[in-house]
Amino acid sequence: MPIKKLSTSILTLIASVAALTQAGVLAAIDGDISVVSSDPAVLQVEPLDDGTFKFTVIGVGLATITVSGDADLGDGVKPVSQDFSFEVYDGASEADHFDLALSQIVRKDELEQPTAEAIEQPAEEDTAAI
Repeated sequence: MPIKKLSTSILTLIASVAALTQAGVLAAIDGDISVVSSDPAVLQVEPLDDGTFKFTVIGVGLATITVSGDADLGDGVKPVSQDFSFEVYDGASEADHFDLALSQIVRKDELEQPTAEAIEQPAEEDTAAI
């Protein structure tokens, strides 16, 4: 999986977690889902009451977020987990996005050129003077 990049200019993110089957269909998990950061000095994770997770950017570096749970809906245990890699970089010194500013707008009717017939035939006012 590619590394997700975050700037230190980001304070917090709210993320939801969904268990999926191999075909990408939503699946149930037995019990709570665990979301843990490999480096809380870079990225901290806190579960929220609504089932989402709050990610707080602390410092520059690499952190792996491990999401895990029990996929067996019965008495057994079938652990399932996935890692997500994050790189937090110094947002004060590195670009983290682009901005687009429109400097000139030209309408289509401003670009239309006169036809050859319009150039060859003088207007009625012009022929009256001849």
